[in-house]
Amino acid sequence: VIIILIICINGVVTLFGSRSIIKPLNMLRNATNKITNENLEFELKYNSKDEIGQLCGDFEKMRTRLKNSIELQKQYENNRNELISNISHDLKTPITSVKGFIEGIIDGIASSTEKREKYLKAAYSKINTVDNLIDELFLYSKLEVNGISFEYDNINLVEYLIDCFEELQLDTEEKGIKLNLDIDDKINPIVIADRDKIRRVIINIIGNSMKYIKKEKGNITIKLKEDKDYA
Repeated sequence: VIIILIICINGVVTLFGSRSIIKPLNMLRNATNKITNENLEFELKYNSKDEIGQLCGDFEKMRTRLKNSIELQKQYENNRNELISNISHDLKTPITSVKGFIEGIIDGIASSTEKREKYLKAAYSKINTVDNLIDELFLYSKLEVNGISFEYDNINLVEYLIDCFEELQLDTEEKGIKLNLDIDDKINPIVIADRDKIRRVIINIIGNSMKYIKKEKGNITIKLKEDKDYA
């Protein structure tokens, strides 16, 4: 009877140990092997509230964080590559424009002094655009190491937008797009901002607007207004 009881107790203990210890340990081992093979597309489920259950829960949290971190890194890499690709593509547009302006002067299309001066100013503006795009490439490299800096200054938005408008108008005229500037005469907002980075924002927005206008003759309007403490 004692021998039979020992065998039965041993069987029960073995069965309990297999279910409560060996099974979850095998699950953890299999999960570890999957992560080693760069497979994070699984879920570790073990609902026990004992120490091993807590260990499995912590392991699942680690797997989830690791998966999210890798996905975020991949998304970041994709965005960075897309940004660099877009800047590289955008470099072609101003270079083509400069080439066209110079050809216009050489071929005598800009026959008058006034027109030649206009073409030269436009070409100079495009060279500045190329310079800014190259600066953007450096900017994104600085973003990767959190090395970006801002140079804040008091900006008269009316004068600033008029200056941007005159620069961008030559681009829009070439593509048959009318650029409008709508500023209320009663306002004269002064803001604190980084001149170069605000200009980059405006140029990018207008550039995207020009890119996606489907009409033969499009209109783009830059409107400035005040709203309490905002412009």
